Amino acid sequence: MQKVLATALAIPIFVLVYAGALIRRTQRRHAAMALVAIGLTSVLIAAAIGPTPVTGTPPASQSALDPAEFTTIVETGESPSAPIVVSFPEAMNTASVERLLGVSPVTPVALSWDSTATLLTIAPRDVWASGTFHTVTVEAGALDATGRPLDHRVRAAFLTRAAVSATISASAVVSGAATAASHFLITFTGPIDLPTISLDIRPDVTGHLAPATDSTAEQPSYEFIPDLPLSAGVAYTVELASGARDAERGMIVGASATIMTAAAPMVVRFRPKNATTGEAWSENLSVRFTESMAHETTEQAWSASVDGKAMAGSFTWAEDDTVLVFDPAQSLGFGQSVVLEVNVGATSKAGLALATPATATFTTAPRPTPARPSVGTSASSAVGSSSGSVKGTIGSSTWSAVE
Repeated sequence: MQKVLATALAIPIFVLVYAGALIRRTQRRHAAMALVAIGLTSVLIAAAIGPTPVTGTPPASQSALDPAEFTTIVETGESPSAPIVVSFPEAMNTASVERLLGVSPVTPVALSWDSTATLLTIAPRDVWASGTFHTVTVEAGALDATGRPLDHRVRAAFLTRAAVSATISASAVVSGAATAASHFLITFTGPIDLPTISLDIRPDVTGHLAPATDSTAEQPSYEFIPDLPLSAGVAYTVELASGARDAERGMIVGASATIMTAAAPMVVRFRPKNATTGEAWSENLSVRFTESMAHETTEQAWSASVDGKAMAGSFTWAEDDTVLVFDPAQSLGFGQSVVLEVNVGATSKAGLALATPATATFTTAPRPTPARPSVGTSASSAVGSSSGSVKGTIGSSTWSAVE
């Protein structure tokens, strides 16, 4: 370029020298025309060999990444154990990126790069929090492989799927209370890691887990089966033990329930009541319980006897199976001691045995005494009068006792 510029600057000097010699050789009248021609020629030559005008391009961006090359990406429904991959459009200085990388909410992570230093894999050391929006941020100043810094923050984001949850209930309930033979039922909203599942039960109950009959892979259900029947009238606190995980190692939402078992049944009263006298010889007998009772076991546990002899009869039930009614097959008799009893073989519908046996004893009205005839009355009239009096007395005595 310097030689070209020197040649261009020397051209006017050569032209002037040559023009002087030419003027001396020609006549004056041709001098003016010669000078004009020489001047035009020098201008054309100078223009032809002159240097190319200088052009420039704006300097390239000093940022490692153009803002348009890295945009915020939001992924949804991510597994709580799945690694997240962040893609860079250019090879990065890995140490610099890792130093300026942050995860929110704060989660212990493991970082790894591919061979091109453009793909960064971020894996949780345990799991991501379920149902949570996470962000991965690389602050401005992180360097690419050539040493250029980022002049702006870049970010990737993802939303983990909802956590698997559980519900706990009693497998058998009567009138709002768990039966003695009830199991604790645990139902999950998604697949689980069974070895991590256990229950905390207070008061303590020993037993084992077994799949429920309606359990599926997508919505598993398990029963905790106690080794012994549950105690009557006890409030059990049942909780999913900590550390329960789903099939993708996500934490399962804690679950708890308070399960109340039914109270043991007791006898409220017999009818006729204990220690009463003068009861009618033809009335039905009954016993009332505090709980709804199982028919078969309670009827077998019932007995009614007269002078030590068991009475036959038939049973009916009333008031939501809390009252057993016994209809004797024969009359009770006059002046008899009747014993009613229910032993502990009687069980409630909740499967609980009678708390304590119960008995009641009553006596029936004595046989009525025939009325004696008045003096001066004929035998026939006296007999007729006596017969009518006995009938009326029996009826009056019977219904008075019932009332």
